[in-house]
Amino acid sequence: MSARQMGGQSKQLKRKAGSRQEKVVFEIYCEGEATEVEYLALLKGLPEVEDCLAVGIHVAMAGATPLTLVDAACSDRRSANIEADQHWCIFDVESPKRHPYLSEARDKARANGVRLAITNPCFELWLVLHHTFHNGFLSTDDAVALRKRLDGTADKHLDPAVYRKQRPQAVTFAQRLRAKHEGDGTNFPEDNPSTEMDLLVQELMAVVRSANNGTA
Repeated sequence: MSARQMGGQSKQLKRKAGSRQEKVVFEIYCEGEATEVEYLALLKGLPEVEDCLAVGIHVAMAGATPLTLVDAACSDRRSANIEADQHWCIFDVESPKRHPYLSEARDKARANGVRLAITNPCFELWLVLHHTFHNGFLSTDDAVALRKRLDGTADKHLDPAVYRKQRPQAVTFAQRLRAKHEGDGTNFPEDNPSTEMDLLVQELMAVVRSANNGTA
């Protein structure tokens, strides 16, 4: 299934010929309809990001698997209709029942130049890390409940002001989790809790710094 068959906020991005500064284009595919999309919109709306990046957000239909997302990203990466510099997929592992075809999705993405931001067990862990460091095993329900306790929300929506300010801390905590798993010899998908959302955030910010000659 290509992105053109996916629901949500997808928008085909093409470079504008003759523009004063050609923007770097990211196409990002995610399975969530609330928190993931709102968080990406937060990043997309940062003034420094808007100046040098064009970000397309593709939301999968309900029930899509990680492999479905990767298939769509790979299809669009081969398409002449979408001129993107980077394609990313954001998806969860889930716990206690994991998504099917996780390894297949990971292998196909790597073979086709699609980058991944996987969170184990779910995206809410990334939000938790904006508030506190957590390195104990979490089920999906545990992560959702912990995130709600920390930010005081009663639903899946988030407060952009809170998460914008705490983003650097989340990146640091995600790196600490990755280093812990590497030190323990714990490999995907046993690396609960972990997230690669920091890799996507850092890549976006690296483009911003490059556009500003390293001063951002």
